[in-house]
Amino acid sequence: MKFLYLFRVIFISLILLSCSNSSNPILTPDFPDISTSNDSIPVSELSKSTEGTNLNTRGVMGAWQVRVDIDNLSAEILPARTAQAIGHIFDSDLSQFLTVSPCANCLIIPKVWLNGYDDLLMTVKIKHPFDNINSRPDLHGFDVRAIFIADQYDQLTYPDVKVTRPSGSEEDAVFGSLIRHITNADGYTSHYDELVTDSRYFLDGTDVSGNLNPFLRFFEDYSMPVFDPLVPDGQNVMAVGSNYYSRNVVFNNAMFEHSELIFYLVADVAYGQSAVFSNRGNPQYYLPAFHRTEAWRVEYWFENNNLSSWDALSTADMVVQVFDWQHGYSVDPNYPDSTNLEGLPESSDVLQVELSVPDFQDAVIIATTPESGTGAPDDPLQYRLTITNTNTSGWSRWGLLSIR
Repeated sequence: MKFLYLFRVIFISLILLSCSNSSNPILTPDFPDISTSNDSIPVSELSKSTEGTNLNTRGVMGAWQVRVDIDNLSAEILPARTAQAIGHIFDSDLSQFLTVSPCANCLIIPKVWLNGYDDLLMTVKIKHPFDNINSRPDLHGFDVRAIFIADQYDQLTYPDVKVTRPSGSEEDAVFGSLIRHITNADGYTSHYDELVTDSRYFLDGTDVSGNLNPFLRFFEDYSMPVFDPLVPDGQNVMAVGSNYYSRNVVFNNAMFEHSELIFYLVADVAYGQSAVFSNRGNPQYYLPAFHRTEAWRVEYWFENNNLSSWDALSTADMVVQVFDWQHGYSVDPNYPDSTNLEGLPESSDVLQVELSVPDFQDAVIIATTPESGTGAPDDPLQYRLTITNTNTSGWSRWGLLSIR
């Protein structure tokens, strides 16, 4: 398979100076730092097999419309009206657990407030629908995230990077304005962009401009080891019995043109059927097959930043790390194979890294061979891409990084 990841970065043209680390690489276009060590970059993901057949390795946990009252600093959550499975055999639609029964409050927004800069902050909490691991040990979820989809007006298009739609057609990658107003997004995805127009979910759903939407990752704990199929815990696991995992969403104040902020929120999870009714007390977790097929996360930083607005030969190195649970694993022809819980039914290795920064240079920058790494969470693939300011551009510029 080939998988595409898109994410947004900010480049600052600096005259023969390197910069200090920044705490957030995607705040505003006039943010003064270029070096973003140890920060995750925004990621988007979509999938298309080499044969041209779309395989969506994803599962909806829940879908909601959220209405935030800016004046009263309160939020109303309206669940989708129906639930329908999305994906293939290794996905499960868990909407009925999160929005109806037995868990009507597995996603909550307990707090909305303004900070000193007039940004709107909102706490989102997600928990597993089952409290007792002994009742359903076969329902652990992986790679949980919340995706924010909103009507967007100001757009940013990258015609040299394509997004594959559910129909199989390709479109230019288009970011809407919301990506520049959720300032702490972990990534961006085209998944479920079409869901909000489906009357099976939302009777009053409306089309949204753009095709990439921000998301936040949930249930991350880097103090834990990588998931062991025989032990229900790990770095990215929403285990049965998990309590609320909390993330704060930061909306830039440019969103507040009206007294009400309306958006859709989709929570998705990687999930694999580990048992049937007769043996659900003794499930078998096939990992990394049960993880999200796309890379789990990406990090980046800048080195050797000598960009100059008057020097067409000035450069900066961008170092990219890709964390992919499935990269490098061999396909098991006997999958599912109880003697090989780490087998895969098909390959999903990282093919190459691409960087589009048209304001700096016209040609897309491509790296196919990593400097080091296996893709494992403790040994990520590491790539180096050199940006050359052939267009002698200055000040802040947007770029788009793709991992295929």
